[in-house]
Amino acid sequence: MLAFFASEHFTGSTSGGSSGNSTVAVGIPIIAGAKEVLKKYADRFDFHVVTSRQNLLEAETLRWLKHWYPGVFRGVEFGNHYAQEGIHRSKPDMCKEIGACLLIDDSMRYATQCASAGIPVVLFGDYAWNAGKAPAGVQRASDWAQVDRILSDLASSRSSSSGASASSCTMDLSRPGT
Repeated sequence: MLAFFASEHFTGSTSGGSSGNSTVAVGIPIIAGAKEVLKKYADRFDFHVVTSRQNLLEAETLRWLKHWYPGVFRGVEFGNHYAQEGIHRSKPDMCKEIGACLLIDDSMRYATQCASAGIPVVLFGDYAWNAGKAPAGVQRASDWAQVDRILSDLASSRSSSSGASASSCTMDLSRPGT
């Protein structure tokens, strides 16, 4: 797996690595509208990335985030799923640790886990891996315009009910582009 994240498919270079490469993280672009929507709500939510990625992908992931989303995310949590070494953390546990008010994810599995733990979820995209009926606590968004409306509603309801200025929202960027 690390070979892919060090390849030109991820880095955007043909040198086969990312060390000192100024084009690192250019290889896989973000989905249209993602950056604009997140920046629009950056003063109302503390955005965090909660990913199942392994710890060994941390450097490449952080480079990718810095390139595509500079200044958008307050933190990045790695679940280290499927790794042979290190501690594994579930998405619900990571979301609870940071006090997430919402998870945006494209995995039905993780959406179901988080919703079962009482964390509201936006299931992003219309993909084969997230097909099926969404469980209670999960709403679908096929694009970032729909996410924009959901965040707008959430920001309005939170400011009118609690007066809170910022809440943690998380998203999974384990599949580059989401």
